[in-house]
Amino acid sequence: MLLYLKLEGLLIAFLKFGTAVSAAGFYWFFYRNTYYHPNRKSFDFSAIFCGILTVGLAIFPEIFVKQYIDENSYFERAFQGSSLLEEIPKLIVILWYFKGLKTVYNTSDGIYFGLTLGASFGLLENFLYAPILDFWPLFLRAVTSLPIHTFTGGIYGFAAMEYYHSRPSSFDFLGVLYNLFGCFLLHGTFNYILLINGNFMILLPFI
Repeated sequence: MLLYLKLEGLLIAFLKFGTAVSAAGFYWFFYRNTYYHPNRKSFDFSAIFCGILTVGLAIFPEIFVKQYIDENSYFERAFQGSSLLEEIPKLIVILWYFKGLKTVYNTSDGIYFGLTLGASFGLLENFLYAPILDFWPLFLRAVTSLPIHTFTGGIYGFAAMEYYHSRPSSFDFLGVLYNLFGCFLLHGTFNYILLINGNFMILLPFI
């Protein structure tokens, strides 16, 4: 009996790991093979590393802010406690990465970099949730959260390169802030729907 329970636990852990990796791999390869991508492995690795860095920049503020968030408020948990603290680091890291490389890469490069960063961010986040979520909730999270992270990452990549390639006298940084606000609302709405026990889960495909 104990051996069976151990094997069952190992199988579930393997399924969780496989689900997280498969979801991230599916979306990343889909974007990579469907859209433009530079043929430089170093660019891919840089984006993956930046995704890991972004998780590190997001997780510590989330832990700190958690003590000030009302656990009974789905709105605060979805927007202030998660969306805001994850979307700002994504944008900051992408702006930082391309600041000295704006003459080397174009807008399409920025979009691809953001998509890859978002995929690695979502993958690592799902790894962190794996020990505390059962298989099916983790499966749902893996297949629905990855598009959000890749999509917002791609938007930031686009916004960053458009800003860096704009005229110095223009006010294109406002466009960066508008994109941040839009991604904040999108991500927060997604989180909110997940937190309210799935009553509006049917809305997720539209988001």
